[in-house]
Amino acid sequence: MNRNLAKYHFDQFIGEVLKRVPAEERKSFKRVVADSYETGSQNWTDGFGDTFRNVYGYDPKPWLPVLSGRLVGTADQSERFLWDLRRLVADRVGEDYVGGLRDACKPHGLELWLENYGHWGFPGEFLKYGGESDLIGGEYWVTGDLGSIECRAASSAANIYGKPFVSAEAFTGGPAFQNAPRELKSRGDWSFSEGINHFVLHVYIQQPAEDKLPGINAWFGTEFNRHNTWFEDSKSWVDYLRRSCWLLQQGHRAVDVAYFIGDDAPKMTGTRQPALPPGHDFDYINGEVILKRLTVKNGLLQIPDGPSYRVLILPELPTMRPEVLRKVSELVKAGATVLGPRPTRSPSLQNYPQCDEEVRQLAAELWGTGNLDQSGERKVGNGKIAWGRTLEQVFAEQNLAPDFQSDTPLHFTHRHSDGTDIYFVANPKSEAISATASFRAGSRAPELWQPDTGRVERPAVYDIAGSVVRVPLVLEPNESVFVVFRDPAAEPGQRVVSVNSGERTVLSTKPRDSQSETLRDTANDFTVAVWVNPTVETTLGEETAQGASSIMNSPRNEVFPAAHGEAFGGSKPAGCGLAVGKNGVTVLEHGGGYFAPTLVLENSVKGWTHVTVSYRKGQPHLFLNGKLAKIGVQSEHNVHLPPDSTNGKFGGQVGALQRFGRALTDAEIETLAGSMPQPGALLTQAAVKLVQNSKGPLEAHVRQPGDYQIHFADGRSKALRAGNVPSAISLEGEWQVAFAPGSGAPAKTTFDSLADWTQRPEMEIKHFSGKATYRKPFVIPQNTLRDSRIAARLNLGDVRDLAVVRLNGKPLRTLWIAPWEVEVTDALREGENLLEVDVINPWNNRIVGDLAQPEAARRTVLAAPTIKAGASLLAAGLLGPVQVRFEERIQLE
Repeated sequence: MNRNLAKYHFDQFIGEVLKRVPAEERKSFKRVVADSYETGSQNWTDGFGDTFRNVYGYDPKPWLPVLSGRLVGTADQSERFLWDLRRLVADRVGEDYVGGLRDACKPHGLELWLENYGHWGFPGEFLKYGGESDLIGGEYWVTGDLGSIECRAASSAANIYGKPFVSAEAFTGGPAFQNAPRELKSRGDWSFSEGINHFVLHVYIQQPAEDKLPGINAWFGTEFNRHNTWFEDSKSWVDYLRRSCWLLQQGHRAVDVAYFIGDDAPKMTGTRQPALPPGHDFDYINGEVILKRLTVKNGLLQIPDGPSYRVLILPELPTMRPEVLRKVSELVKAGATVLGPRPTRSPSLQNYPQCDEEVRQLAAELWGTGNLDQSGERKVGNGKIAWGRTLEQVFAEQNLAPDFQSDTPLHFTHRHSDGTDIYFVANPKSEAISATASFRAGSRAPELWQPDTGRVERPAVYDIAGSVVRVPLVLEPNESVFVVFRDPAAEPGQRVVSVNSGERTVLSTKPRDSQSETLRDTANDFTVAVWVNPTVETTLGEETAQGASSIMNSPRNEVFPAAHGEAFGGSKPAGCGLAVGKNGVTVLEHGGGYFAPTLVLENSVKGWTHVTVSYRKGQPHLFLNGKLAKIGVQSEHNVHLPPDSTNGKFGGQVGALQRFGRALTDAEIETLAGSMPQPGALLTQAAVKLVQNSKGPLEAHVRQPGDYQIHFADGRSKALRAGNVPSAISLEGEWQVAFAPGSGAPAKTTFDSLADWTQRPEMEIKHFSGKATYRKPFVIPQNTLRDSRIAARLNLGDVRDLAVVRLNGKPLRTLWIAPWEVEVTDALREGENLLEVDVINPWNNRIVGDLAQPEAARRTVLAAPTIKAGASLLAAGLLGPVQVRFEERIQLE
């Protein structure tokens, strides 16, 4: 709150470091980091009384007894003084602390990088706090819900204050030495959908010793240092992040709605009321940006160096500062659409009581003077003020389609850049999906940019419906793709709308009927279902609906964590979580000062089990394999439907989450358990893919032989026969395996068949961590590759956790995510071939094995004991099945 003291602090810390580094050697110093605010509340500083008087026009001293709990004047007047004080504290923290640090950085050629949120007494307003910094960052953890507030706080602040880069302190929380890139991807993709476009990986610690492995580690965080087993082979994953971040840094995010958070302070997040319909994106916006940066152009609310909005939503509050309401009135008259309740007074003591009269007069100009109906609207100038409406109703009146829609729930974000529309789409499920996605991109052709490989494909199967482009997508488990629109759509005679094989539809641009109820947040009445196969136990605890249970700090085998209620807003909100172990099931709730197991069932859970949690009027009901197993205690909170992802740190296997925005009946749950597919083979491949060849004609990539009918947008059809696709060749039998030297595992051994290392009888293989090389000679029969139209792919089945692939001595790719597949057409040959695969797993298994040994016999050294004795081993190795698969590539004349 004091700019001079902020500079003094900077000079005594950063300044002293810079004094000791010659100017010519400072090139690597770019930014000064201010981490999340965790230093308690503030309410006074030198000169604050004078600042208060200059801002509000009255002396605060007579009102200071209010801080001791006494009334000065009326209760309303005392509350108004407190409002003024809190608001000024938030402004000063932003302008003097953040702004002071920012200005102290500049003479040294440095920028301030700041996380614009805090805990344990954050006194600011998150948007202004971030807006005063050069660069803004959020944060998210590998598991749990931390990030549900922080990432959107950062991206909204960056959007409204014109900052193109939005960082995240990435993968902070989570068990060290247990995760590989495959476990990190889904959470990272989710952060992209929240507006993040730059990662600051947490944590990298210098490792001075060569003989102490893994070495120096933190008590939390994902270790990204050179002693991590997969560090040297992580370039493919890092390239994925680089490509994704670069694309998401282009232009600005496409957003339909701005939710005004109000001017109350302190504030760390906003609320979204009315609810945002699926397929639209939003920003939070504050009073400062409304006053200083928001204008109207062609009926859209415009940020000069940022996005435009279709609707500005006012908070469900009876108060608004006169100057903010005056600007809202100007925006409406200029053509904006504003949705929200009519304010009745100012929250401030400034210019009291005239301020209240001004609010009433301004409100009358917009909403009128009479009693308002439950919902309605008024035309004012060139714009419109509405109240009591849902956003679905508002968008329908604007004839506005969803920006993105899919018949299967997917994560997305969308950016505009110089006439190009860039959509990022990610499958949050741990199983492959086939979906028809709709993009509000006009009459343009889609391009599929693969961030994992850098390849760009131009699909020929898509359709145009008004302003919407429909594209069928086949996505592997947790796969993501950029769908880019640049060029005009092809003529109807060159656009394929469906492909059939007999009566079976192979590809179609027609969306399937989707269960829209699974996408809506409903408090106290909802259902979630999932298949689980736990391999570890979970802490159960005692059932309660009050307080913060000790289970909060105990190991939980979470299918999905309970999101903090602040992410939902409303009265006494809480998120719902689910933990399942071999010993039972726990349903969890998480809100402000509240973390409780409201349902606990001690029961053996073996093998694949269908678990359903149905909240009925705030009371959890648990079903196992379609049968009611237990009813929990009645919640005292408003419990919300969990997000559509299973992002807990779950020991075992877990399928996709299915959600319903209502409480299913017992009969419906029994039917669901019988009809919901049990997870099995995760790989789903389209039998045929059609692409627009760069040379002109369409090209069919056929993976299953047969007769196909191709239907074009102009009504024509064309027959396609593919009878030349060779059968897949399975690489079965013995594999030569060489484990890294010095590990205790054999330098060379033979596996009779592929197997999980942890299931091997040899203890040094069971507990091996690091790199092992698999070698397998195999034969491709003569004439298999005689036709130049035949292409070949190597599929490894499943790998734990990275695979560096070489074929006949030729390096191919490092695979780190499903489908564990690489094209081998140029490296494969008829006759003898030699496949080599380096497989790398994390440190966990070696550390667990060492903890069962006397200290003198251990090979690993940890600074912080983040893995405990007796912890579960993680599946490791090349699991397979390994196949060479073929496809025929046919040009369509």
